Amino acid sequence: MDSKDQNEARSAFEDQDALLNGEYSGLLSIECKDFLKECLQREPQHRFDAQSLLSLDWVRHLEQEKAQFIAGQKHVKENLAQKIRTNFAAIKFASVNEWNLLRSLISYNCLEEELTTIEEAFVAVDIHEQDGRVSYDEVVTLAKESKLFADLTATPQDSETPGDEEQETTVSLQDLEGLFEQVDLNKNGYLEAYEFLLIAGDREIIFSEENMKKLYN
Repeated sequence: MDSKDQNEARSAFEDQDALLNGEYSGLLSIECKDFLKECLQREPQHRFDAQSLLSLDWVRHLEQEKAQFIAGQKHVKENLAQKIRTNFAAIKFASVNEWNLLRSLISYNCLEEELTTIEEAFVAVDIHEQDGRVSYDEVVTLAKESKLFADLTATPQDSETPGDEEQETTVSLQDLEGLFEQVDLNKNGYLEAYEFLLIAGDREIIFSEENMKKLYN
């Protein structure tokens, strides 16, 4: 431990009363204060070791919250992957007019309400860079974690009609790359929230009569 670290450690021990009972102590839970109190015991023989600290309520509750968060994220990702599967054929066979309509809906901010419905999914996928946009690698990670895409390295089956495509049970890496390129409307290599909505949202709501009225009124 260098001199700077030693000074910071000494300051923490000396200022523990201010930390635990001072101006900002109300921001700390009782369990958190108990944890800090045991960490900052001045006498080493009275100070908890690492194993004892891990047994305290504050740490155990953190672990429970972490487990609940991971389970929740898994559920969100599975639902999102299923939505992508549902939207896949419609996006792949979308007409030029449909894409132009989508661009108009986005340009005129007609989909603000729909964005809130995919916010949780968007955050769950934006895991690598956490920069408010989704990269292709992050979409691939989602696909692999979801286990709903059976083989991400296979060549997609040839299909001539939307009906045939809808009967496919797997989505290949090539399929996924094509899907990403289609919904990346500004071609910057990332999906912003509006673009992400095209693969994660409910298309019936996106093209609803209410949104058409917003666009043309």
